[in-house]
Amino acid sequence: DMIRTGVSKGFDGVRWDIRPSPAFGTVENRVFDAATNILEVGVFAALTHVLVEHFSRLYDAGEPLPVLPDWFVAENKWRSARYGLDADLIVSRDGATESARDGIARLREELAPVAADLGCAREFAGLDTILTIGASYERQRSVAAAARPGQGLDAVVVFMRAELAAGRTLALAEFATLHACERHYRPRINAPP
Repeated sequence: DMIRTGVSKGFDGVRWDIRPSPAFGTVENRVFDAATNILEVGVFAALTHVLVEHFSRLYDAGEPLPVLPDWFVAENKWRSARYGLDADLIVSRDGATESARDGIARLREELAPVAADLGCAREFAGLDTILTIGASYERQRSVAAAARPGQGLDAVVVFMRAELAAGRTLALAEFATLHACERHYRPRINAPP
């Protein structure tokens, strides 16, 4: 209907979180965070793959799928955007909440067998790395806060380039030791001013 009425010229004009891609025969979803390295891309792909397979198995077994009221979903989306991994998310129809970090850790444990079945256990286990070192936005904020005055944005760009080159997440202490960031970044822990 959207194509027929001229609202959109094709499926790629549909701005949903999840949408069909008839050209490829796939389902697309929005990425969770701005991935700065291939490890995180693998984690996000594995998490998506595992969740789809998990719910597909529930459906095939005739088990009920968890459904929240639309306004709970909208509220969770807002909380996630505003608070990131520190968000308390609504997880049941009765309004019970769970921290995003705890929910991800719980899913990591519960769905690890599905990841193993799909052959993406290593990528899926990268959730632990993100929970330990922090999400991209947390790592970037830490780098900006530790940068020399006026150099926060430059330090963040150098940091993101360093993660891209490393192909994995970098903890702040590890990043601080990289020679490439010395121009913008001054470690504040155990270092003279």
